[in-house]
Amino acid sequence: MTAACATFTFPGVSRFVRSRLLRFGLGLTAILVVPLVLSTLVFPPHNGRISYTRLELFVVLVLLTAVVTATVGGVRSAVQLVFGWLRSTRASPTTARLWAWGWVAIGGLCGCAAIYGRYGEPYWIEVTTHELPLAGVRERVRLVVLTDIHSDRRFDLDRRIAATATAADADVVVFLGDALNDHKRLEPFREGLTAVRAKVAKLAIRGNWDVWYWSRLDLFAGTGFRELEADSVTLEVDGTPLRIVGHTWEDAWTPETVAGPQPPFDGVTVMLYHSHDYAEVAATRGVDLYLCGDTHGGQIALPGWGPLFAIGRFGSRYARGWYDVGGMRLFVSRGLGVERGVPLRFSARPEIAVIDLVPLTRD
Repeated sequence: MTAACATFTFPGVSRFVRSRLLRFGLGLTAILVVPLVLSTLVFPPHNGRISYTRLELFVVLVLLTAVVTATVGGVRSAVQLVFGWLRSTRASPTTARLWAWGWVAIGGLCGCAAIYGRYGEPYWIEVTTHELPLAGVRERVRLVVLTDIHSDRRFDLDRRIAATATAADADVVVFLGDALNDHKRLEPFREGLTAVRAKVAKLAIRGNWDVWYWSRLDLFAGTGFRELEADSVTLEVDGTPLRIVGHTWEDAWTPETVAGPQPPFDGVTVMLYHSHDYAEVAATRGVDLYLCGDTHGGQIALPGWGPLFAIGRFGSRYARGWYDVGGMRLFVSRGLGVERGVPLRFSARPEIAVIDLVPLTRD
């Protein structure tokens, strides 16, 4: 009698408790609250090889939770709709069908994004062009920056990269490390680098993958690339003295070794290192331009937000593109490949950077 009276007195309460709107609200709350608890109480900010802030961790967790929820909800709703069509006696009411179609649309959007990230963007190489005025430049000097090729049979981009880099008509081509995802890709990688053309020089350094996994492989034999391990080369390009300093990957934090003081030089000093780790040190050591990769531009980014996070000592502070660091210019390339275990790119297209060094002042 009492339950009947309660149901009669508050007929909307029972319907609300069973409503899809309430379940949707509870699900949305969980998507936000669970990542918030994890990012603030369970996982602290990290500063090291993989650096991230609490906000970055929260956004990543929210995104992962939302994608999983949308995918599961989309599949479940699609099954319900199919059964509703096949068995008219099980057809859902109109409102339920609208909710189901909404979940299918959201889940489908996530699926399309995943397909694009795996089978679209990793192949869509972008040639970015940049003009950088620097003191010490007499005439235009063209640099082409290649990095993070991560040669991989799933994508097989080595020849395309070589052809695109050669078409840029570079004076100097530099490769900034992370050559292979598999030792079986050594020959295709070498063939690609061999096909790259430069008027003056081709220079290379090793990245973390090259040191960790391929230290016994002669990555650059027969390619025409000179490997810089911990030394420099001085060039002259159309009257412009160019000193290029390169250093192989170091796991330990060794500023004096990797970014030692540079003696006075009447020209342009360029430093090559795989990551942005030593950029702020190099800015105090007489370096004019610091070139690196490693971050893959975040590899997965959100339009309007940017990279979810970036690897390296400074994380997303230097995720991709140009930065002014104490008067030194820093360029972080998005690179060309992907790591073996994460074969995705989203809003972080593979990049070949063409950088024209030009005189600081012109007549």
